[in-house]
Amino acid sequence: MGCGGSKQTKVVKFKEPTDGSPSNKAKNQTSAPSPAKDVTAQPEKFTTPPNPPKIEVKDVNNNKPELTPVIELPKNEANVEPVQESGGNVASKLIDKSNVEVKPITDSSDKKSERKPILNGTLETRNTVINSKISRVYSPTKLDKPSDVLRIIHFNDVYNIEPREQEPVGGAARFVTKVRSFENEPMVLFSGDLLNPSLMSNVTKGKQMVPVINAIGVHTAVYGNHDFDFGVDELIDFKNNTKFPWLMSNVQDKLTQTLLADGVEKVVAEWHGHKIGIIGLVEKEWLVTLSALDADDIEYTDFIDSGRALATSLREEEGCEYIIALTHMRVPNDTRLLEADIGIDLILGGHDHHYEVKEHGNKVLVKSGTDFRELSEITIDFANGNKVKTKRHEINADIEENEEIKKECEKYMVILGQKMEEELGLMHVDLDGRFSTVRTKESNLGNFITDIMRAATQTDIAFLNSGSLRSDCIRPTGPFKMKDLVSVLPMVDMLVVIKMTGQQVIEALENSVSQYPKFEGRFLQVSGIRFAFDPDQPEGERVVKDTVMVHDNIPINLEYEYKVVTKEYLARGKDGFDVLKDCPVLVDAENGPVLLSIVENHFESIRIYKGKRKSVSGHRQSITVKHDEQQTFMEKQRSRLSPQVEGRIRLKGDPEVLSPTFVRRKSKLRAITPALNQGVSTGTLGAISEDEGGVQSGESIVIQSVEGGENAEPGVVAVDSKEEMAEEVDDEDDSDIESVMTHDDNLEQINDDDRMRMWEAVGIDDADKLSEIVHGRTLDFKFWIMEKTILHYAAQHNSVKCLEYLLKESNLKVDVRDQILKSSALYYASEKIFRCSYIKTFIKFI
Repeated sequence: MGCGGSKQTKVVKFKEPTDGSPSNKAKNQTSAPSPAKDVTAQPEKFTTPPNPPKIEVKDVNNNKPELTPVIELPKNEANVEPVQESGGNVASKLIDKSNVEVKPITDSSDKKSERKPILNGTLETRNTVINSKISRVYSPTKLDKPSDVLRIIHFNDVYNIEPREQEPVGGAARFVTKVRSFENEPMVLFSGDLLNPSLMSNVTKGKQMVPVINAIGVHTAVYGNHDFDFGVDELIDFKNNTKFPWLMSNVQDKLTQTLLADGVEKVVAEWHGHKIGIIGLVEKEWLVTLSALDADDIEYTDFIDSGRALATSLREEEGCEYIIALTHMRVPNDTRLLEADIGIDLILGGHDHHYEVKEHGNKVLVKSGTDFRELSEITIDFANGNKVKTKRHEINADIEENEEIKKECEKYMVILGQKMEEELGLMHVDLDGRFSTVRTKESNLGNFITDIMRAATQTDIAFLNSGSLRSDCIRPTGPFKMKDLVSVLPMVDMLVVIKMTGQQVIEALENSVSQYPKFEGRFLQVSGIRFAFDPDQPEGERVVKDTVMVHDNIPINLEYEYKVVTKEYLARGKDGFDVLKDCPVLVDAENGPVLLSIVENHFESIRIYKGKRKSVSGHRQSITVKHDEQQTFMEKQRSRLSPQVEGRIRLKGDPEVLSPTFVRRKSKLRAITPALNQGVSTGTLGAISEDEGGVQSGESIVIQSVEGGENAEPGVVAVDSKEEMAEEVDDEDDSDIESVMTHDDNLEQINDDDRMRMWEAVGIDDADKLSEIVHGRTLDFKFWIMEKTILHYAAQHNSVKCLEYLLKESNLKVDVRDQILKSSALYYASEKIFRCSYIKTFIKFI
């Protein structure tokens, strides 16, 4: 695909050498004219000499220079000379010179103002052609005759420059050492994604990657989706600080009439006597999800059509004998490209983070892992029918770190400070954040995050696209640090609350599973809802509608409106969620919480629960209620961070797995479900729920209000009789005890019979029986009052006498005030329903 319109092009011109070395410049040369060197005995390696020559920026017409920075060029680096190509395109040709002038060519017909690259004191260059359809790169050494084998080093999707603890440890410093260890001057190719996401990138906007990617010695790259995370301008500035061309062959920017982000369309690499054509292809799926780019402002050409045209052009017009496609696409699209007979010989892919090699005839597709942990060594045997061999290399701890890059990494690590090593909490289970899990099925990590989202915003349902969960690993049991959290959630994501009908909810679920089994980021992790889907059905018909349940086991009402919390990104219709664009917004992004912050706050609340930190203000954080600086047994128990997979998302035909909390409440739902089917407003009370640890277990009390009823009040359950309430408690109690006791064999024993009697008394509003139990000292009354679920059980069941008794006995002034500020069910129960003089006086006092 060509670039329409006129363009400014910056080219490179070399001065005659000043060191007495012979000039090899040849006018109108068509091949690299560097003097031949004997590489048989001692092939050159990538080196950075201490005294590189200088490079100046001047105007072509000898006017006053617009830019006059001096930047370094390695002594042995390939030098470049501009050569005017047919059709007005500018390509660069190598000559072996030591001084270089970079001269901008200005086209007076181009109305677009020139974008000035950011230059720094260590910038090196192989090629400085900008806004050109074609770019040329050369091997550092010209051989007397073509080599039989071409060696390529490939990698993709690198985010964290620092090593991790487990093998392969990775890390940029070891990666540089490994790349430089290969002999015979391999061509180094990169398949996109390095600016983000990472914690460090959120601080530096990816600038820490400039010295790293330049030190690796990349020759050509293609843009990835996360390279656009900070916007096109930031990406172009970043690109102008690198030393190699960036491809974007099949996407054009309508606003500038150039390839997107000043990319180039194709690269011709003249390498050890062979002419290699390289193109960069991306898929539409991620282009339309870019938050910093409006899809209407770009023109996309299908990668098959573009690949076919460019491969033909490179062979017929440029004389290339071998075509390589650098791609940033998912495996299914790369496979489609591999199987298409369009003249592409080798596909080096990114976007997926696993290592994979596929063959189709004599063509090969390679995915090279992620995060500086792996790279591929690829050899093309021209003497043996272009046969391709691949070898996987892991970056292990036994590889020595490059000292220069290690210092760069240390410098940027200082920026992050000590906070990243702060321990947030102790995880009692492994957290599964692998892409293969979170993008195809329910994950305990997804449950953990979405439960916090729902509890923090007091909504019915939480939707989080799995593309937001970026750790791509299993986080082991043990200390969970700030850096662990940020590796899971590296983006600054704002949450919004919208109103969705049941029908719209199902449409969103359909989009979530539409690309299954691809590892697509649109696959939702959910809270407050569960469902099954059938992947054998066509897109849009996969969700099994009679399995969609809200609040454990309440069938979804297609006409009822639910409160849903999700990312602003999805609410704008990104990732295929068009159905969310027209939903009424209840809490916009300006007023909504930051996802990373509410999760961090949740950990902080756990620390308060465990007594490791005091709450200075007394305000709630996440699920925490401060109560006279005392931490009860149940509060500490429920602060155990052990999220589980609970059967929220399953394939049709899989056995249904009900969460422990649902089993506890199965009888209570008998009273709620009929009312809901008649038009009931639902919500959650995660702040004061029956299960104060609901954020860990994924559950919160379901609070109902029957709309339109004469005596109905918000947040109060409508039930049939006191007898039914008592029956519910009887069913619920045993499983409640079982759930508590199975958490830890060493937990404090609880008197089950007295506990059952107490709940039964509250359920039927028998204050005398409740007083008898308390004063009989057969139950730790203070324990249950501080645990607070008994208060809400009384409020839900309109147990006026018991509630008054409990309030008097516990004197919970602070906690009731907190709940009034939260407009909770307890407030409504106390203020508007019971109307007893004690409560009125108590609320006035507060």
